Amino acid sequence: MLALSLSVMMVNAQETTETVTVEPEVIETEVVTETATPEPTIVETVTPEPQVTETQVATEVTQVAQVVTEEPTQTATPTATPTNTPTATPTVVVIEATEDTSSSGNGSAQLISSSVETEDEEEDVELFVSYTEPTTYTNSVAGTLSIVGANFTELTTVRLDGYGFLQTTHINESAMTAILPTLIPAGKYSIDISDPSNGSDTSPNTLRVYEETLEATAVPGQPTLTVRNFSASPASILPDGTTTLTFDVYNAGNRTAQGIVVSLGSSEFAPANGQASVTLADISPFGSYTVSLAVTASSSLTEGIATIPVSLAFRDETGQTYSNSATLSVNILEEEEPGNSQIVLDSYLVTPNVAYPGDSVSVQALFKNTGSETAKQVLVQVSDGVLIAGSQGNAFSLGDIPAGSVVPVTMPLTIASDAEAGSQAQSLAISYLQDGEVNQTTASIALQIEEIDEESPILLLQSYASSADELLPGQQFTFTLTLQNAGQVDMTDMLLTFGSLSISESSSSDSITTSTTVDSNFLPYGGGDTILLGALPAGETITTTQDFIVSNDLSNGVYTLKMAVSYDADGTSVEQTLNASLIVNTVPRLRITQENELDDPLTAGESYTLSLNIANLGDNDVITTEVHVSGTNLTITEGDVILMETLSGDDDTTENVTFEPDESGDYTLVVDVLYIDDLNRTRTFTQTFTGTVEEAQTTTQRRPDMTQITTETETSDDDDLIGRVLLGFLGLGG
Repeated sequence: MLALSLSVMMVNAQETTETVTVEPEVIETEVVTETATPEPTIVETVTPEPQVTETQVATEVTQVAQVVTEEPTQTATPTATPTNTPTATPTVVVIEATEDTSSSGNGSAQLISSSVETEDEEEDVELFVSYTEPTTYTNSVAGTLSIVGANFTELTTVRLDGYGFLQTTHINESAMTAILPTLIPAGKYSIDISDPSNGSDTSPNTLRVYEETLEATAVPGQPTLTVRNFSASPASILPDGTTTLTFDVYNAGNRTAQGIVVSLGSSEFAPANGQASVTLADISPFGSYTVSLAVTASSSLTEGIATIPVSLAFRDETGQTYSNSATLSVNILEEEEPGNSQIVLDSYLVTPNVAYPGDSVSVQALFKNTGSETAKQVLVQVSDGVLIAGSQGNAFSLGDIPAGSVVPVTMPLTIASDAEAGSQAQSLAISYLQDGEVNQTTASIALQIEEIDEESPILLLQSYASSADELLPGQQFTFTLTLQNAGQVDMTDMLLTFGSLSISESSSSDSITTSTTVDSNFLPYGGGDTILLGALPAGETITTTQDFIVSNDLSNGVYTLKMAVSYDADGTSVEQTLNASLIVNTVPRLRITQENELDDPLTAGESYTLSLNIANLGDNDVITTEVHVSGTNLTITEGDVILMETLSGDDDTTENVTFEPDESGDYTLVVDVLYIDDLNRTRTFTQTFTGTVEEAQTTTQRRPDMTQITTETETSDDDDLIGRVLLGFLGLGG
């Protein structure tokens, strides 16, 4: 069960303590005695009225009985921050006891061991506190606080509400200790245990601090100043980080304190604004004054709890001077490497703190960037669990969160119809951009679910689906939903209207008017916005469909389709609103064109360079990250992966790709531009270029024209023969 407490600082006011008294309960406890009879003996015991001189046995039995009790005792103690207490559901308690015959005339049970078997209702590892001891402490000497529970780590911290963090020692995952320093102001403190990975819990026990009577108080007429109601904002800082210490200076004496000076002691902290001390106005007996001091941590501090000493100097009306001191604390975080951002769930509040399946709840949360670099496009999504989408879907954009900043968000959600009763955990997925890359982390919240009274009419949206997983603006789709009557009362005259339901009450009469407004994001198509479903008997389901068109005005995101259902249950008219979440995906207006013309066809084996122009034709920036180039019947030699920066609206860039065709035939060249959408998902815009390839022509050296040469040679020989014949006739040659 979640609880929110408010700490109020009063000036010159009498301190008041409110105690809630719990009557003892009769608890049936299964006790197994170590005798010859192996069967366990059922003994009915009554938790005794707490006494100042309780024995160890009575204390242990009472603690075990408190574990068995379904809801732990709560003490009305103001705390500084909201806490959540996971509740385990015990099933069997076994106490082994022996009979002590040494008591005078009466047998008494001596506790040997006890065990509690619990049913693990959830798979998430969550910190749990069984009990802490001691429950009382005198602040004159240092002491040790023991914490027993589950899932403790080295990073688990212990904090007294209204005082601060304690120095801890981790023993194992089920036990740890904390040092109780001297001079803790007297009062009752709740004990908060938290872990950055496993959540937080509040001890079922409180710590009552008593103040030792000082020798000076024996002298009538003395002011006594102490420090209480301490807080640090922020409570956790990095080395070199700054925090503001806020605390009350309280006069517990019976004389007015005058000339009060509050100053920082010597430590690893320095005044953030140069002001190491502050002078206060006079404080009358039982009055207080709120002080704020800003300090900066030394860069040499390491991770863990760091103490900050504070000195108080004052006098009474006679001029007699006094002094006192207090120790404050702050948590030092491990310093992140430069250039990192880290988003964490700082705190949250669920309203109402107890809900039924099907109820609407509001989760108010603070998300903090504990890193050293701005986290961009922070998105929180509700994972599958006890919570489902509400009126604003299940994804919530937080924008950019600078380092050290905190951003609030209100998430209207709905308890799932199959949520089990008890304390349930709900996981949140957190994603953000850092240096163009998507980082993801998780956080967890707890909710208290009550069991449904099945005798009342209960209408649940059992399931729903659209014909397309992701919708585009202007797209037509079919929506299918199934309604379930989870109660034991029949429903008749059931009417389903797609739109939001509004109820108005007339000021002049007792009449109540209901009306529905059509959802402009999803417009009914092919029929009206109202469907008559008729009767829905108890335990039965009914399924119906409706066609819609997505509005062209929608951008990337998760949107809610609202439905109003009216029906009659045992003569009573009931109106109910149901919500379904639909994802709309808008594609950015990217264009990829080639700036240079390539040969057609290309020649196999030759190298070509293609200049690509990538343009953003829209008005919004597109977070482009990479360009991947691939193809068939070609080899990319340069530019297969190109890194890109964000492409602003109405802007473009040019990238070059070099490739070689492999062989003759057709080729394809595929260009994929990777970008990140508004839901921090990596998407792809693709453009394909095609063409043909021919084999390169074989180049050979031309041989001489032997025919012509031969002819010329033959002609020359014939002429020579005729000449020789003529010369022979003339007797001049042979």
